[in-house]
Amino acid sequence: MHRPDEEKTAFITPEGTYCYMVMPFGLKNVGATYQRLVNKMFQDLSGSKLEVYIDDMLAKTESGEQLVSNLNLIMSTLRKHQMRLNPTKCAFGMEAGKFLGFMITQRGVEANPEKCRAVLEMTSPKNLEDIQKLTGQLTALSRFLGASAQKAIPFFKLMKKGAPFKWETECEEVFQHFKRVLVEPPILAKPLTGETLYLHLSIMEEALAAALIRENEKKEQKSVYFISKVLQDTETHYSRLEKLAFALLIASRRLRQYFQAHSMTVRTDQAVKQVLQKPDLAGRMLAWSIELSQFDIKFEPRYAIKAQAMTDFITEMTPGDSTPESWKLHVNGSSNITSGGAGVILESQNGVVIKQSVRYEFPVSNNQAEYEALLAGLALAREVGAKVLEANTDSQVVSSQINGDYHTRDPLLQQYLAKVNKLKEGFERVTIQHVPRERNARADLLSKLASTKPGHGNKLLIQEVVRSPSVSTTTNAHLTLSNQGSWTHPILQYLLDETLPPDPKEGKRIKREAANYTVVAGQLYKRIFSQPLLKCVEPENTEYILREIHEGCCGHHVGGKTLAQKIIRAGYFWPTVIRDSIQIVKSCDKCQKHTNIHQAAPHQLSIISAERPFGTWGIDLVGPFPTAPGQLRYLIVAIDYYTKWIEAEPLASITAAQCRKFLRRQIITRFGIPEIVISDNGTQFADKKFREFLEGLRISHRFSSVEHPQTNGQMESANKIIVKALKKRLDEAKGLWADELGSVLWSYRTTSQMTTGETPFRLTYGVEAVIPVEIGDPSPSSSY
Repeated sequence: MHRPDEEKTAFITPEGTYCYMVMPFGLKNVGATYQRLVNKMFQDLSGSKLEVYIDDMLAKTESGEQLVSNLNLIMSTLRKHQMRLNPTKCAFGMEAGKFLGFMITQRGVEANPEKCRAVLEMTSPKNLEDIQKLTGQLTALSRFLGASAQKAIPFFKLMKKGAPFKWETECEEVFQHFKRVLVEPPILAKPLTGETLYLHLSIMEEALAAALIRENEKKEQKSVYFISKVLQDTETHYSRLEKLAFALLIASRRLRQYFQAHSMTVRTDQAVKQVLQKPDLAGRMLAWSIELSQFDIKFEPRYAIKAQAMTDFITEMTPGDSTPESWKLHVNGSSNITSGGAGVILESQNGVVIKQSVRYEFPVSNNQAEYEALLAGLALAREVGAKVLEANTDSQVVSSQINGDYHTRDPLLQQYLAKVNKLKEGFERVTIQHVPRERNARADLLSKLASTKPGHGNKLLIQEVVRSPSVSTTTNAHLTLSNQGSWTHPILQYLLDETLPPDPKEGKRIKREAANYTVVAGQLYKRIFSQPLLKCVEPENTEYILREIHEGCCGHHVGGKTLAQKIIRAGYFWPTVIRDSIQIVKSCDKCQKHTNIHQAAPHQLSIISAERPFGTWGIDLVGPFPTAPGQLRYLIVAIDYYTKWIEAEPLASITAAQCRKFLRRQIITRFGIPEIVISDNGTQFADKKFREFLEGLRISHRFSSVEHPQTNGQMESANKIIVKALKKRLDEAKGLWADELGSVLWSYRTTSQMTTGETPFRLTYGVEAVIPVEIGDPSPSSSY
């Protein structure tokens, strides 16, 4: 024990007071502390020559000749740090040994024979205690048991509270099944550094399972890990695609060390990739997609499972035959004078229903709207991985032209027909048929809603806005020659064409980074946790965004890091955004001329807490300023302590009547009656009528210290922000300060504050404000 810490472990006995001189294992944080200790001691040996977990140490070597030299290094390290070993618990030169409850051999990781024997020698359970003992033993061996959770469901039902104990034939069959498996449990392989691992997923009605395998050069499959989980009541109601995505999420959490150290390939015949990578996800699927985006995960069709240990592993939700699942598509388009809309409904045989509403913000004819709706439906079907599709439309012209019954003479419709035929090539079989309008009523309703008014906030269907016709763009339109030198070009190449740079290291980096990006309508977007999508900005456009936010009509010359945060909150991203923001502040003459001189407080500041928004306000007067038009020379400022929202108004004179008018008009009528108002003891605030005005509304009026106005530090900080921002914006034209006040307040309210982590505008209204830069270079929030 560290000597100053010995007294902290003191305890009292009848014989006296004692303390520990060595670290005991009974204290709460000893395990983690000891693990940090051994990690630091063996940091040069851990992983290559030694594995350490608390007090279990395993020295490993591939040949006997290296054993002595490795042990010499380990013993020298132990001697250096004065650590002692118990000789009775040490064993040397072993080809197999027990570590963390498993048998480690040259063949791989094997189940502990003692734990297997305990299950094999166990008789059929007679009561609840026996069932709990059995499930505990099976849980310890679940790494070697494929889909054990599904098999053990009869055991879990007996353990439910209030359930009568009745050992039936089904329970006995499951018990004997586990015994047969544990007679010769599978040997799990150890993955090699950097190799790709393969994940097989399985979902059932009440459980899910996953099997992690590796393949050698001969394509021989070896099991690495089995996991399984019983679904909770709410989880059993997930759709089948949601269950499959949930199984992948659970596998990434339980096998996090494998997902972080290896590239992972998920072998599945289901449309998990297409669903997780859709930009318009919502709810839990969006959260799962963001959490999984941190790993290097690829998807490929499922092959035959050849590993002997996996022959009993339950297959996925689809049957083993090669018959593809059939999907049914209903589309309808509508148009008006200025715009149009499309309704798309995609249904699978398994009951999965996907609804999409598309609004076209360009003039379209009726036939053009029908073609646009069909193209949107075909694209959606391709995204979910459909191979066999039955498309239904109530437009006889469109269906007859595609089926060859009508000749297409309109050049525009010829382009649409060519694009439909090109999309049909991605399916095994597509049938397009005409149906009466009454049989297409749901899609018709969606299209009319989209064409008449834009829907916002409806999470039950996918909503999209299209601003240009489909025939005027191609899939790779964003990959132009002008951006080949851009940082977005290799990522777009990989996402659109799966093309990687020739350099292996660079290719691996691009694959890893591409998991955090997605392409929507040819535009690259970055996924982050705080908001759904960030627009990736080309190098030639960064200067405009930086200048507009820093010194535009909604900018007050904020610092570098704050500027970068404001750019990201507005919905923009590029890799050097922080560095570029700091550089533009350093090169700004006004920022350098009027920079803040940071002075740390001589003692710890006292915190004034606010219990609710707009409950506590600070108010103060600033001035005199240079005379502005209208003889304005003073400024009255108020700040809410909770949201940091600032209200300010220029005044020609400072009187108690003006203060009352400002408080009533700018605060009370807009934000409600506050509980507390804090001010200094100036004559305007100490005025009898001002105090009576506050008392009449039962507002508590508090004064800051006479000699120390810093006691109302939040108010002084607001004054400093406004004055500094006005100086930076005006430079020499001081008389225009009243005209620039609105821009300064707008910029401040849309800038995140360090104390809250949010902008005052968002804390006040619940959403972020749209700022001018989002109009000049449309951001995701202003575009969609």
